[in-house]
Amino acid sequence: MGLRRFLFYLIPVLLSPLVTYAQNTPPELAVKRESETDGATVVRTMNNGKRDTNYIQLAIRASHIYWHQRAADRKLDSCFMYANAAYQLSGQLKYTEGRNEAGYMLCKFYTEKKDVSQATKLVEAAYGEQRVRLMLGIGEYYVFKFDRDDPEYAKALPLVLQAIKICEEYHSIRWWQECLVLQGKYFFKKGDFLAGRESFMRIVNKHHEAKDYGLEAKAWSKLGNNTPENDSTFEDIRHSFEMAVHYYYLANNLKEAAYSLRDLGIVNGNHNQIDSSEKQLLRVVTILKSIGERVTPTTYTNIGDFYRFTGQYDKALYYILEALKVTKEDDIIAQANINLVLGILYSRIQDYPNSLKHFQIAFNHLDFRNSTAKLHVANEIAYVMVVSGDHKKGVAFLDDYIKAHPSTSISDRQENASTYGQIYAIMGDYAKAEKSYLEMLSLDRAAAEENGRNINVSHSRVTGSGANFLMGKFYAERGRYREANLYLNKSMQNAQFLDAGQALETYELLFKSDSALGNYLSAIKNFERHKNLYDSINSVHRSREMNELSLKYQTEQRLKDIEILRNKETKNVAALQRANTVRNVIIAGALFLLLLAIWAYYGYRNKQRSNLKLQLQGEEIDRQNKALQTLLSQKDQFLKEKEWLLKEIHHRVKNNLQIIMSLLNSQSAHLRNSDAIEAIMVSGNRVRSIALIHQKLYSGDNLSSINMPEYVADLLRYMMDGFDTSERKVRFIQQIAGINIDVAQAVPVGLILNEAITNAIKYAFGKNGGEITVTFRSHKDTNTVVMSISDNGKGLPPDFDIRQSSSLGMEMMQGLAKQLRGQFSIHSNKGTTISVEFRLFSAVENALLTMKERNL
Repeated sequence: MGLRRFLFYLIPVLLSPLVTYAQNTPPELAVKRESETDGATVVRTMNNGKRDTNYIQLAIRASHIYWHQRAADRKLDSCFMYANAAYQLSGQLKYTEGRNEAGYMLCKFYTEKKDVSQATKLVEAAYGEQRVRLMLGIGEYYVFKFDRDDPEYAKALPLVLQAIKICEEYHSIRWWQECLVLQGKYFFKKGDFLAGRESFMRIVNKHHEAKDYGLEAKAWSKLGNNTPENDSTFEDIRHSFEMAVHYYYLANNLKEAAYSLRDLGIVNGNHNQIDSSEKQLLRVVTILKSIGERVTPTTYTNIGDFYRFTGQYDKALYYILEALKVTKEDDIIAQANINLVLGILYSRIQDYPNSLKHFQIAFNHLDFRNSTAKLHVANEIAYVMVVSGDHKKGVAFLDDYIKAHPSTSISDRQENASTYGQIYAIMGDYAKAEKSYLEMLSLDRAAAEENGRNINVSHSRVTGSGANFLMGKFYAERGRYREANLYLNKSMQNAQFLDAGQALETYELLFKSDSALGNYLSAIKNFERHKNLYDSINSVHRSREMNELSLKYQTEQRLKDIEILRNKETKNVAALQRANTVRNVIIAGALFLLLLAIWAYYGYRNKQRSNLKLQLQGEEIDRQNKALQTLLSQKDQFLKEKEWLLKEIHHRVKNNLQIIMSLLNSQSAHLRNSDAIEAIMVSGNRVRSIALIHQKLYSGDNLSSINMPEYVADLLRYMMDGFDTSERKVRFIQQIAGINIDVAQAVPVGLILNEAITNAIKYAFGKNGGEITVTFRSHKDTNTVVMSISDNGKGLPPDFDIRQSSSLGMEMMQGLAKQLRGQFSIHSNKGTTISVEFRLFSAVENALLTMKERNL
């Protein structure tokens, strides 16, 4: 045994009065949330017992409870008092587990009080895994309490690196993981995405080599949940969750696979992958029920919020009610989330009394430590108060809250400015409203950068699309249509986190501004979009479902109130019976029976008349329904047969293309010439881009067009795997407008994308890699799309002339651009950019144009 290893075992024995039994600490940095919420009851039980290990466990439990209630008066002091009592007694009794946990709670207390020197003394008195845990506790303080530019923030990294060395020295894999997780969070918040991802990937690769699929899946999940979410990281986050689901399945851990699938569905929904998101979220419920697991309130709430986001308010309310059914009374976090979504939902349908009620419940449940969420709800409450007519109360509420809880966050300041702008506009003080809105816009870029680097950031923010929408709405309502049109169109350019309610209002305002400016073609298109979305959200079926669900919810709440009143009434009746005489009871009973008989007779006569009317109406309705059902059944049958045949055709085409790819792969296995092998691989990629189109058609609900955000995302994922872009250090950025392209145009578009991206991956970069940006922009007035593929690589040769180029790929892209009836261009400036501008045509227009060209 080496000297260092020997001392590791000897020193704890020699120093046992100071640092006894501090090894083998469970890898957990979050403070445990106890099932109890009444710390006083735990303390009474503790004081009634002996000063033994059970006493220590109760003291630690009380410390945990008071830690989570630390926003209240003196709760943090109580947390310290019981943690310190447990720490001292554990030292006397040499109770390792108690001393470790109590020491960590003391460390959390000192960092909360910003007394790092006392926390450091605890580190010096510990060793092994407990020392690592305390060091990471201080490291978390530096990472999460300071901005990345603050000198204090930089103190976190040396602590983490030192902790990693200790873990490697003593072969503590579980705490080595926690060190790398915090290191990854440090780099992510600092803005160094590659270093942050590398920290998490070290954990992933470690478990992959050991074939421990469960821990590998957990590492992928942590990577996805901690990566700052923005346009450039979306694909990485989605890939992380897909890998988590895959490896949880391999580990036969269906429960965690379902939760990772839920994370995947949420991130897809955030980035307008609506169909994928809905299927994934509903699949979560199916999986959990199939294995006998309880579906959590969070899962139902996430699904409800998805449907709220997409404007399907009847389904949203249904799943929120399901969440309420499975939520415990003392689960304040779930209660806060449910009531927050209900508040937003009722606000969208302009039921402001119910909206305010649920926002206030969420506000009361949220801890002040969660300052961003609490501030967001405060803004919602102020807005609902003002829009309901209580102007002074709404303004005073928000003023008081911001004064009592000031925030340095740029996103928080932007949200406050947006709310004041809306409030002043409602109150008719347009000068103040415009001033607040301009302040909101001035903070937009900095807020977007802040959100783009912060981990676990909330996307219920006004940044980007929301800010431009509010500015455009304000100008439209003031009759300043040119400015309104500019901002409203900006709000639609990047529609991530744009819910159906905002989209509906945007189309209506664009219709008004376009009409006022004489842009009648654009106005008609926006009117059609508004009408289609309005009909979807406000259909008769959905309105009926919404009313029925609202009635059911209100009935359940009233039944609870009635039950409470009934219990009180029972007590009052019992007291009354003891006070009254038997004679009075008999008289009261007789009068009650007489009234009941009169009421019953009156009800019976009314019921007879009503039943006769209902019978006649029912017979007429039944007759009409039978005729209507006969027609509908015939129509549905024809539509289903047509849809099935189309899907079958696309399925067979996709299978045939896969056979071609398999033949190409088989042929390449017998070749020795590298150029021939590469040519076959390139051809296979081209075929795959076409096959992916047919796969989208038969697996989706739309059989006539391709959704470009989903198609491009899937195509890039195939190319990332095929070319191993992580090894080449090549990253992708997508800026794809939410447009659908007809099948006839989708095939050449897919081939151009495949060719241009392949050339960029192979030839544009050196060893340091680079970025490839794929962009789709649509001009609504002309129905024109501009597709561009650009890189920041070494660019084209100075003497490059596209007219003299003999490259098959270049010729093919130019030919495909002509097939799209578009303009092809390529230029080099700090990299290479290939652009194709073309008009969108429907299937009918494409067919007519093709026939015309053939006749010519």
